[in-house]
Amino acid sequence: MRRLLSSRTAGFTLVELLVVLALILLFTAMGFPALSRIIDQRRLTGYVQEASVALARGRAEAIQRGVPVVAEPDFDLRELRVWADVDGNLVFEPDPAATARTVDYLITRVPLPTDSDVHFWGPGNKSPYGNKAIRDLTKITGAPNSYVFEPNGSIRDTGGLRIGDDRGNYFELRAEPRSTGRVQVLKYHPAPAWQGGTAAFYPPGNHATTGEPLWVWF
Repeated sequence: MRRLLSSRTAGFTLVELLVVLALILLFTAMGFPALSRIIDQRRLTGYVQEASVALARGRAEAIQRGVPVVAEPDFDLRELRVWADVDGNLVFEPDPAATARTVDYLITRVPLPTDSDVHFWGPGNKSPYGNKAIRDLTKITGAPNSYVFEPNGSIRDTGGLRIGDDRGNYFELRAEPRSTGRVQVLKYHPAPAWQGGTAAFYPPGNHATTGEPLWVWF
């Protein structure tokens, strides 16, 4: 009799199992959107950081080699391409048969994440790419405006490339001032509580007066 009672009390009824399963499915459904946002945020910030490192590498190459270095977005290939402009004509003309580094050569390329919602674009776009993806920079014939780092470490024309996702999160890799070519990562806020709600790209950190975070995710 004791064994029979023990076996009955140690198990679960079908109703109990169904209730537990329903709770598991409910909690999973509630947590999935948040998990999805976290994954998307990390994918976007990871690419922005990688692109920032590539720009820093290009500037260092310009100083070390004594030649201009161009960092240009390729909208068709969905990548940021950084190359040494040895002849100074702002046209990428590599020659595999030439002696290494005597002609234009590729320094690095940073492709956008595949199968993701990360694009070259900025606020105000109806679709990725186009004029909102780039702010100023140097005009390149047959290519989007690009970063051009000079041998002294300066930037030929200030500006930045914008990268964002479908949720409305936009970053700008802004190079300024011209004298240093410093690249800073900024994030867009459409209606901040500070600055009278002025939409703009802001640096990381907190507002000096209100203490609110300058970067907000959507």
